[in-house]
Amino acid sequence: MQDTQFPISASSNYRAMERPKIRRKITPEKGRGLEKLGHAVAYLEDEFVHNNVWAVSEDRGRLDAIQLLATLSRELYLECGIEPTIRDRVRALFQKQ
Repeated sequence: MQDTQFPISASSNYRAMERPKIRRKITPEKGRGLEKLGHAVAYLEDEFVHNNVWAVSEDRGRLDAIQLLATLSRELYLECGIEPTIRDRVRALFQKQ
């Protein structure tokens, strides 16, 4: 008997089916940048949660910083080229012939 009201496996399977898996070519430099931005966002989020659970309006600067760093991280990630899938590689191989 399940003691949870939400079927976790059903929702996770649904999410996995709706998005294709895209791999990105991330250079070591961009990888370090993504890592540093991720750590900075996590640090600010932790600091915000531990210090100001109820004072959202008083800590607008920290929230803006989190949003800015997350946006920069997303932009850096999207700058990385998309690596073709095996299907794309095979298709390109047969189209050349």
